Amino acid sequence: MAAPLQNRGFAPPLFVSRDAAIVPGEVRTHDVVIGPGCALIAGAASHEGMDLDLYLADDAGREVDRDTAVQSTARVRACRDQPSVMRVAVKGYGRDGAYALALLRAPDSVTSIQALRVEEATAPYRLRGYTPRFVLNAELRQESPFRRTVVLEAGECLAVAAAGDEEAEDLDLFLRATDGALVVSDSGPDPYATLSRCAEVREVLSLELHHHGRGRFALHVLETGEGAVRTEATGAESSPAPGAPPPAPSRRDPSTPGDPPPE
Repeated sequence: MAAPLQNRGFAPPLFVSRDAAIVPGEVRTHDVVIGPGCALIAGAASHEGMDLDLYLADDAGREVDRDTAVQSTARVRACRDQPSVMRVAVKGYGRDGAYALALLRAPDSVTSIQALRVEEATAPYRLRGYTPRFVLNAELRQESPFRRTVVLEAGECLAVAAAGDEEAEDLDLFLRATDGALVVSDSGPDPYATLSRCAEVREVLSLELHHHGRGRFALHVLETGEGAVRTEATGAESSPAPGAPPPAPSRRDPSTPGDPPPE
């Protein structure tokens, strides 16, 4: 995890704990200092059979982030204008073991939770040579999901990352075939989502973003090929990613690329 983020300008991991023992149902706490700026706190269990959850609270005890997915790793994030002492609670399930906990400070260019989530989601793909193609920034709306047609030529790959701000509750991404069949998705209970796809033959797909809550979201599309993505979208303004080539005018459908998620 650290290598892709350090490649994007994050500081090396600062270990809060390297080998802390924990048993199922136990809660351990650690104090960290975040700010000025943004930081990611990552935990990793010593065994894949363990489930590690993280909870991050401010100095008043108010929870600001949590990661309770059933897996052996977990991450929480925060941004603060001034140095602030925050408390990380670690809870273990599944089996006895140990965990490591580290803090990674974001570069100065990352100034919000949304930007931090985008960097975290796209860093592994950028390290593997994916380049930005399309960026959409818009307000979350309750009516209907955002949809965009995606054309993948044979051999092209795309990665899509969606990230909400602190008001967003849940963002889910789906890629569907023209008959509505699900191709790939990320529909966890988090205000961010990532998916990817590589095409062996030409594919015409529908990219869908479903959401709950309010606030704003960012949608980033990265690619390995020379596809073209339209920048217009109903109900939201969009813009090409900085440094991305202009959309090719010859395609009738927006196009992009896909690939299996990074390990």
